[in-house]
Amino acid sequence: MTPRYFLALDHAARAIVVCIRGTYSLQDAITDLLCHEEPFLGGLAHSGMVHAMLQVEVEVRDPLLRAVRAFPEYRLVVTGHSMGGGTAVLLTLHLLMEPAWTNKLHGPLLSDPMSGEPFFTRTRYCAR
Repeated sequence: MTPRYFLALDHAARAIVVCIRGTYSLQDAITDLLCHEEPFLGGLAHSGMVHAMLQVEVEVRDPLLRAVRAFPEYRLVVTGHSMGGGTAVLLTLHLLMEPAWTNKLHGPLLSDPMSGEPFFTRTRYCAR
């Protein structure tokens, strides 16, 4: 089940925003509890968050590409709260593996849980 999220254009901030909701439903709580680690970008990450991130990415990729083409001067902000914050961290890291996103991405997070190894929190992309 794909976590709830929304896409928005913030013209005042010149930003394309992806916001991922935190734990809300029983299904979300089950995702939270799937807390075994799995390989992710050369490290380990929360498996529930990895799977949630992959589902969100599949759904938002095309709309994001269209928005970036329509508003090339806008930055891309990926954010979320709680479990959505952890999913946003992983989505940001995953998108940063593609050169097209590197100069666009910004990821302010709201109460993000530890979503991966300490390596991720020491990178410039996830600085606290």
